[in-house]
Amino acid sequence: MSAENVPFSFTVSDGTGTESATAVLDVTAVADAPSLSITTGFTASYFDTNSGLSSLGDIDWDGTPTHQEFVSEINYENGTGSFWEGGSDDTFGAKIEGNINIEEGGEYTFYLGADDGAALFIDGVQVIDHDGLHSYSTATMSVDLPAGAHTIEVRYFENYGHAGLKLELQGPDTGGNRQLLSTTDEPGEVTIAADGEASFSLAAAATDADGSETIALAVSGIPVGVTISDGVNSFTATEGNTSVDVTNWSTDTLSVNGGGVVESSFDLTISATATEASNGASTVTTSALHVNVAEFNSGPVADDVDLGNTVEDMSITITSEQLLANSSDANGDSLSVTSLSVDPAFGSLTDNGDGTWTFTPTTDMSAENVPFSFTVSDGTETDSATATLDVSAVADAPSLNIGATTRELFNTNWEGASASGSDGFIKSGSYGGWESDGAIEVREGLETSTAGSTTHIELNFDPANNYHDAPNIYRTVETAEGADYTLTFDYAGRPGYDASVNRIEILWDGVVVDTVSVDASSSGNAIWQSFTVNFSGDGDPSRLEIREAGVDEDAGRGMLIDNIRMTETIDEGAHGAAGQPIDLPDLSAALSDTDGSESLSLLIGNIPAGAVLTDGTHTFTSGGGSTTADVSDWNLSSLRITTPEHFNGAVDLSVTAKATETSNGATETTVSSIALTVDETVDASALLWSENFSGLSNGAKVDSGDTAWSASDAGADITGGHGVQSGAYTFGQNTDNAWDGTSRTIWKSEAIDISGRSDVDLSFKLSQAGGMESSGEWHDMLKVFANIDGVRTELMVQNGKEGMGDVYNLQNIGEGDSLVIEFESHVTGSDEKYTIDDIRLVGNTSDGTPTELTVIQEPADSLGGSASSSTLYGSSNNDVMYAGAGNDTLNGGNGSDTLFGGTGNDVLNGGSGGDVLVGGAGNDILNGGNGDDILFGGAGDDTLKGDDGSDLFIFQTGNDDHDTIIGGSGGGWTDTIQLQANGGGYLDMDWTLSLDSGSIDTSGLGSYDLTDDASGTITFADGSEITFEGIERIEW
Repeated sequence: MSAENVPFSFTVSDGTGTESATAVLDVTAVADAPSLSITTGFTASYFDTNSGLSSLGDIDWDGTPTHQEFVSEINYENGTGSFWEGGSDDTFGAKIEGNINIEEGGEYTFYLGADDGAALFIDGVQVIDHDGLHSYSTATMSVDLPAGAHTIEVRYFENYGHAGLKLELQGPDTGGNRQLLSTTDEPGEVTIAADGEASFSLAAAATDADGSETIALAVSGIPVGVTISDGVNSFTATEGNTSVDVTNWSTDTLSVNGGGVVESSFDLTISATATEASNGASTVTTSALHVNVAEFNSGPVADDVDLGNTVEDMSITITSEQLLANSSDANGDSLSVTSLSVDPAFGSLTDNGDGTWTFTPTTDMSAENVPFSFTVSDGTETDSATATLDVSAVADAPSLNIGATTRELFNTNWEGASASGSDGFIKSGSYGGWESDGAIEVREGLETSTAGSTTHIELNFDPANNYHDAPNIYRTVETAEGADYTLTFDYAGRPGYDASVNRIEILWDGVVVDTVSVDASSSGNAIWQSFTVNFSGDGDPSRLEIREAGVDEDAGRGMLIDNIRMTETIDEGAHGAAGQPIDLPDLSAALSDTDGSESLSLLIGNIPAGAVLTDGTHTFTSGGGSTTADVSDWNLSSLRITTPEHFNGAVDLSVTAKATETSNGATETTVSSIALTVDETVDASALLWSENFSGLSNGAKVDSGDTAWSASDAGADITGGHGVQSGAYTFGQNTDNAWDGTSRTIWKSEAIDISGRSDVDLSFKLSQAGGMESSGEWHDMLKVFANIDGVRTELMVQNGKEGMGDVYNLQNIGEGDSLVIEFESHVTGSDEKYTIDDIRLVGNTSDGTPTELTVIQEPADSLGGSASSSTLYGSSNNDVMYAGAGNDTLNGGNGSDTLFGGTGNDVLNGGSGGDVLVGGAGNDILNGGNGDDILFGGAGDDTLKGDDGSDLFIFQTGNDDHDTIIGGSGGGWTDTIQLQANGGGYLDMDWTLSLDSGSIDTSGLGSYDLTDDASGTITFADGSEITFEGIERIEW
């Protein structure tokens, strides 16, 4: 109590009398020290919903709680009561949050028991999901926690029935024991991170119960940057202003936030001031709130990154290092990328499991700044950001398809050969490109083949010589390398004869590839069937032969054949004659990128100069440095090319499909080629005249269709021994002056126009029979003359059978306007005869250069070409073959052959056996084949191929040649290049060896031994060069 003039009544006495009076006393009011308390711990917020609950999501956790209080641990005993005094025991939620301080980092296991649903969050990340309606049960989870402060939040809901909640942990700080999780703060202490906060509450009350005092609360000593708040009111200390009056704040929900500026612990002074209303007297009660600033996991900060660029349809690897380039962590924690995602419209992501991801863009997709969402973690907390990647548009390689060409090379049905004579068949020496070593027996009207033909041929040999022998038919097929050739024909056995008679063989380049036989012994009529056989082309002329292979029967009996047809099919290639349209394979090209961003063009290049490419509407002529045609808008199924008339050889026409990206001009090409093989067209005018005595019956002396000679021209020496026999012309015994050594003109040609021609060559086949003598009284001879413009010149003399050859080439027999070829003979014995056949006269357009007569008298088993391009075939014997002038092909076949190329660009094929191939002048191709061969290219840029066997390749310097030598791969033999100095010694050769593969094994005087199948280049100072492969030795 306090008051002024408090009256005191008193009485004064003198012993006898008394006197009363009043005394007054002032009692001054003073303030009593108020009570003050600070509460810390976990903040428990309770939410009474008054409605049924089934999950944590049914509660608004950001709403105003029904009640709040601090608890030191999360341990609500499972029962039917409420979590807070006076609270609901059903349909409520609870959120308990606060901080814990981990002293020793490591793995901690949390045990969350609840009835009903509950969830645990650590540092803002949910680690236990125990949601839903269920009886009391415990969920666990182990997490790695670094040392320092961590926020804990538990959310819980109760629907009906029992309610209970408990959180326990086990880890390094508990000594491995499982115990209740409790706040680690002492009373009057909170723990925060530098940028975190903690809750506390203040309670102050006057101790003077008369109501005369007021209470004021204040917080002082607040570090600059630290914030005090009650959720509504907030104060952040600044320099010189570090105290705040919180009297009118909600002091049961205060928080202190470090603001990220404090580095060490500090104390807040809490003041409760009681003030006496009557006189303003006051008394202060203070207490300290110790704020422990712990190392708190602040979490990572992720920031956007630019991943650069990739190109359309190309995968790229994205690394964690790239994604973390702009991310940071205030605690210095190690960061990792826990997730990376992209919209599937842009492409697909593959987690490689090693901290990298492979991004594969959607086919043909291009875009700038393709966004990737990624999450960064420090092991506890996460943050997200965006990475961007540019996908540049590129042109995709277009598809390109080159088809095949198929053409018919020939189709012979023999309908053009008319039968004559009572025997019902005729003999024809050649027909439709077919030749025979005997006759071609064409039968008419006897049987009809499957294709409706009424004329066919029969192959047979007549041992009784009653009829012409018809042993075979053959022809040359100009092949393209890699081409497929299909031969079909109809056949029937001669009725009444079995398969031993009705038997034929099909040969390709002298090799039997198939045999056909049929038993027609019980047949009264021809029964026709069809046969097909396939061959492969090697780029060289091939000989196709069908020959009889049955038992010979008197009068000739054998297989019937008709409708002989051959087609040529070349994949991605074409074949034809120079100067003639050649069908090219169909082309097709398409864009791989179908999003419409690209355009397509198609080009055909490397077109020979002077060649014309067309589709029937568009036309391109190669020349003037332009050898490429844009055929994008052409009809690609009707392409044809026509080369100049004198072009020949193989050329690869390039085919380029080009895709162009419209957005940036990027291009991509697909390149292939058409293998074009062009055969040189034999100038019809080069063959001036020929005579093969076809269509003439035995004994005929004249051929009014071809020649103009007669018996009177030859005089009395024309006898029965002279004339046509079996499709050739025979010179028999002379009847007059048989022993006087004088020859007589027996046969001569009509007058042949050779005006404007040079290099006029005469060739013919010559054979003999009987015991002819080359000199003396019984001297037999054959002479050949050229009568040009009335001047008669002897070209050659064949004496007896000395040095007899199969084929004679009389080159450059003369020039003029009119030529008559004359043959004289002198035959002394009745059993002796000369026979000529296949007389041919060829000539080139005159260039004004005089030429000299050259007679090539070839020995037996030798063949010779002419001035034009020839194709010659050897036998299985040891042949000697001469190419002559022109671009010739010599095929030695089996045996050890000797082939001379002569002038021109020749192809020499030795075949099997130990062959000698000499290319001569020109750019030649020498193929030794199997066996130990010797190959000498001669002048020109030659290609020499050895194949199997130990081959010797001879090269002479001094011609500026550039040869290619291929020894043949494999082991067991030694292929050798021998270097020869042209006009000097080996010391005059200055050369350098460069090896691409292999090495020098040993070196000796004048030789290098190389490792197997070495390859490289030999370069000479004179400009010559050898490119080689498959060589084991070089010698000089």
